[in-house]
Amino acid sequence: MKTTKRRIGGLIAPVLNASHPDGSLNLDIIPKYAEILVKNEVTGVFVCGTAGEGTSLTMSERMLVLEAWCSCSRGRFQVISHIGTNCLEDAKELARHAEKVGASAIGLVSPHYIKPDSVEVLVKYCAEVAKAAPSLPFFYYHYPGITNVHFTALSFLEHAADVIPTLQGIKFTHNDYQDFGLCVDFRGGKYDILNGFEQVLLAGLAFGCKGSIGITFSLIGNHYSKVCRLWGEGKIEQARKEHQRAVVFYSILQKYNLIKSIKVLLRHTGLGLFFSFVIILQILFHKTLKYKYRSRTVQTTIIRFVCRF
Repeated sequence: MKTTKRRIGGLIAPVLNASHPDGSLNLDIIPKYAEILVKNEVTGVFVCGTAGEGTSLTMSERMLVLEAWCSCSRGRFQVISHIGTNCLEDAKELARHAEKVGASAIGLVSPHYIKPDSVEVLVKYCAEVAKAAPSLPFFYYHYPGITNVHFTALSFLEHAADVIPTLQGIKFTHNDYQDFGLCVDFRGGKYDILNGFEQVLLAGLAFGCKGSIGITFSLIGNHYSKVCRLWGEGKIEQARKEHQRAVVFYSILQKYNLIKSIKVLLRHTGLGLFFSFVIILQILFHKTLKYKYRSRTVQTTIIRFVCRF
């Protein structure tokens, strides 16, 4: 079966997973979560990746989460299923399942316990997994900071382009923008290179990216959409200023662990889009966050940003 080539880009949210008090998955919130993302100008979701804690879930849990997201997408956003695991056969099973339930694409991180010792071995591994879902576009998830697999993304493309027929592109979660730019231009821009660090999205735009995956898009995707529009209109300084506001927000959340702090924000706002002054103050002093910065300046910065001051 031959895959149909289509471009995948825009703002893609790596969605988080919720759980009940007993630790079981709470899938009931996903339809509401999906509505929020659509209103927040998100064009796709990345399911069971780092933000979704996919490698901490069982195979059946990962499948259930993907099914829930596919069922509520209804053509409104693309669904990329992360199928990465240290077990080849498990990755292939997840790939087959993603194809069966109607995912838009699959993404695969390198094995990172027993690592590939050459880019050729990495490509062979990816090719085996991609072959299990021959109708789905395939993304290599390049994240050397986590996997400690440091072959350049360009070297992956050079070796994989003629080996993986369904290769769509790379989820590029790294700060080597020389490598990023070379990937964007590889073979005339044939592949979708998705910027993986939203806090440096402007750098990705400068190097030609057409899509980004960012954990804070669940909260402020519409703000990043504004940054992209300003950039596209040539209003570079305005784009930089708006982007910097998002960076301040990101850096504060990062102090507390991004996944934990974003879950707290989502929980306290009922998956809402607008954060009131009172809610933000509650979050700042919430007992689950090890709050270190109680200065009036930091409080004002968060409140002004999130409330669209």
